[in-house]
Amino acid sequence: IPISLVGAIFLMMAAGFTINLLTLLAIVLSVGLVVDDAIVMVENVERHLHAGEPPLQAAILAARELVGPIVAMTITLAAVYTPVAIQGGLTGALFREFAFTLAGAVVVSGVVALTLSPMMGSRLLRQGDSERGFAGMIHRHFEVVRQTYQRWLAVTLESRPAVLLLWGVVLVLIVPFYMFSQKELAPNEDQSVVFGIIQAAPNATLDQTKLFAARVNEVYQSLPETEATFQITYPTFGFGGMVTKPWTEREKSTMQIQMESAGPLSRIPGIRVIPLVPPALPGGGDFPVDFVVASTAEPAQLQEFANQLVGKAFSSGMFMYADADLKFDQPQAEVV
Repeated sequence: IPISLVGAIFLMMAAGFTINLLTLLAIVLSVGLVVDDAIVMVENVERHLHAGEPPLQAAILAARELVGPIVAMTITLAAVYTPVAIQGGLTGALFREFAFTLAGAVVVSGVVALTLSPMMGSRLLRQGDSERGFAGMIHRHFEVVRQTYQRWLAVTLESRPAVLLLWGVVLVLIVPFYMFSQKELAPNEDQSVVFGIIQAAPNATLDQTKLFAARVNEVYQSLPETEATFQITYPTFGFGGMVTKPWTEREKSTMQIQMESAGPLSRIPGIRVIPLVPPALPGGGDFPVDFVVASTAEPAQLQEFANQLVGKAFSSGMFMYADADLKFDQPQAEVV
């Protein structure tokens, strides 16, 4: 384990990565992966020792037999994490170092298993070691597990049609399971704060916006979960919110508070208020879902299409708030 982890850190340095939360997480997770190849190699060396081979010859035979399987297993594990490293966007930026560090640790462990593990096995293992002391006790208990597995394996091999049918059902269900499963970059987290984005009329004055925005503050202060409120007001928009009491002093989560406050906030005249809970990992925009509609059509036609999309979003029942940033609401004067 130490040699594989040191090798992974060397690869991190060569790639220009730093020691951070994600690379440390990759190193911790790799501890359970880097031992697999070495365990298989040492077990094969011990098998040849039981067959009567001398330690050096047992190590050579074990290494020759397992070159192919260990190389294949190492490539498979590394290939699983590599696609994560080459993704673009926020996901790639977050998990690139994590994936490369984990894949590097697996590759180093495969090299160690094919070189250092057989050599150490030839020096440290002797015939009969697994039958004495603590190792003997573990070996006897593991033998019970091995025999149980062998019986179930025999039953499985004798029931091939049923096993193939079960495998086919699982394979077919993978597609609908993936399609209908909820997907998100990071789960919602109760951060004890609810934000409110205030939108006023384009020709509103600062006094008008402050008058209506004060109602927003009153709504937040009326909630029993409120610890404090804050607000910044500009002539045509504003930003505010509430800080909730600690988790132990309230029964509702910030997500529930957001949903309950949406009704009273929507009834405030003169402004539009959007209650938001900050995401655990913010995306590229201000909202959980953002997309761009590009067209060479006239701006008025584009606005009409954008309004149709907003209406579809509301009618779907999947969005609490939807809006388009293309607006023709600036006051104009026409001189004739």
